[in-house]
This record gives sequence, structure tokens and C-alpha cells, in this order.
Amino acid sequence: MYLTPNSTVSCGAVGDVGTHPSHGRRGLAKSLMALAEEYMRTHDIPVSMLHTGSAAPLYKSLGYETLPVRSTLLAVSASEVNGVGEEGGEVRLVNFDAEGDVAVLRKLHRHFAPSIRGTFERATDEYWKKWVGTSSDSRRKFVRVLFRGKDGSAGYLIADVMLSDMANGTDSSHPIHVTLREFFGGEIGVTAMGGVRPLDPKRLANVFRALLQGAFHEMGIDDRKVVLQFPMALLPDAVVDAMHGASEFAWLGRDRRSTQEELGWMLKLIHPFEVHDGQGAVRIETTDDLFREMKKGGGMERCAGTKEEDTEVCGFLKTDNF
Repeated sequence: MYLTPNSTVSCGAVGDVGTHPSHGRRGLAKSLMALAEEYMRTHDIPVSMLHTGSAAPLYKSLGYETLPVRSTLLAVSASEVNGVGEEGGEVRLVNFDAEGDVAVLRKLHRHFAPSIRGTFERATDEYWKKWVGTSSDSRRKFVRVLFRGKDGSAGYLIADVMLSDMANGTDSSHPIHVTLREFFGGEIGVTAMGGVRPLDPKRLANVFRALLQGAFHEMGIDDRKVVLQFPMALLPDAVVDAMHGASEFAWLGRDRRSTQEELGWMLKLIHPFEVHDGQGAVRIETTDDLFREMKKGGGMERCAGTKEEDTEVCGFLKTDNF
């Protein structure tokens, strides 16, 4: 897990924990969690993370603390993002068996994701194929789209929609809730090391528009009202404001956005550790220390000329299902 833009920490991600109703209230869940935490201790994994809802009191009793994460809700009509933009490129589904497609995703993620504290490092093609390119959640329709521009710009977007929401929303006035899991865009191969350079706000807005149009089309909601939800750390207000001002896309305006706080993410410090924040070593002794470090400003350019020192920097990309 990226704890700072310059360092990672091993993190144990707890997935499904369940007890059959006929065996409830015997402490089985607590025993299973104790085994998981013992595994983390013996394998030098300092941090445990999970996502929950109604079971939060159980995990609170085990020492887990809630890390509030803010999300943006963007109200948009899919028809507003349709049409021919200025991006001059191709949008298509990502082919995770194609080395070139995965290479683009890896470069963009590696450049931008470390500035979002709480995101996971993705070091291998296998990880991308197994955890990003597929999903076992049959309740949702996932879309993973790639953009390659004629001007050297590139971007990718991963989003999903609940199948039940689509089935129940036959009325065109009924908004469809779409979760934007990831969006990154940049210019690839422009540095001496073949790295990534941030796009200016107008180019980034055009890439975002093209990818949204492609995603909505794949979901079959080209003419529907949509509520697009994404972590504020993924697209901070400063970046969306810059995109809106440069592109004049009305649907990116502040009047279309609202904020929601998500309380499902919980973390626990398994054992103390040190992290380097760019100015020296910082000792993490408690979960409060961990949260304090995760909420520090980042300062990485998400688009040219815009930095996020004073905006949300902590968030979790839900693509990494666990």
C-alpha cells in the first residue's frame, strides 16, 4: 500500500468474514480474525485493512479504527458526454492479454496512484490480469476502457454499475448510479526515461469525456441520467475545477457536484514500523499515527499546473477487490 508518494508498506487485506447463523455468537469471527492477524505478525505485515458495513462494531472491538473517505457525486446525463470531442483518438475495451495495453495502464497507475495514499502497488502483469482485469462480483457490470490519442495522450477508466439498478431503472428519468473506480490520463513516453507527463486541464477533460462516453456506451446507458461516484482523492475538486474551466463542459461544474463521506474503511496497526516521507524517517507507533501520515498533503501534479497540497489525498481504489 502506498503510504506516501515515495514509500509503500505491506498491508494485509481482510476479505469476506462470515459465520453461519446456526453457529453465531460463539466468537468464531473473532477467532478467525485473530488467526489472520497472527499471520500478519509472523510475515512482517504492519497494517491490516478491511471494508465493512453493519459489522463495524465487531471490528472496532478488535482494535480497528474507521478512516473516513470523501467521495464526489457528479450528476450528469450520458447524452451530455456524447459526440465528437477534440481528443482525436480511439476508445476501446482494455485487452489484458495484450502486453501493450497492460503496459499503458501500468505506466499511468505507477505515475499517478502513489499520490493517493491508501492505493495498492501493482507490481506484476499477473496482478493486473487477476485483480484488475477480472471480477467475481456477479452483481455488477464492469467496464474497463482505454484511450490512445493521436497527440500522444493516453488514459484509462474503470467503472461499474449494479445490474439491479439497470433492471429497475427502465424509466429514463431514473438516475443510474455508476461507480468510477479509476481514471488516469497522461502523455506517455515524453521524458528521457520514457515516463509520463501530466496533461493540461483541457486535454485531460477531453480524455475523460471520451472514456466516459465509451464506458456509458458499453454499459448501455447512452441516453440515461447518471450519478457518477468517485473518491475525491482520485479527482480532487481542484482538478475538476481546472478541467471545467478549460473545457467549458457544463457537466463538470460545481453545481453538478456534491460530497459524501464513506465510513466503511477500517484499519489496524499490527506492529510499529518506519516510513520515509521525503524529509526523513517517521515512526508509526499507533493507528492514529498511521491515519495522520495518510492524510498528509501530496503535491503531485494530477494535471499540468494543478497541485493538490490542500485537497483530499487519502482514498482507496475499489478495483483492488479483496
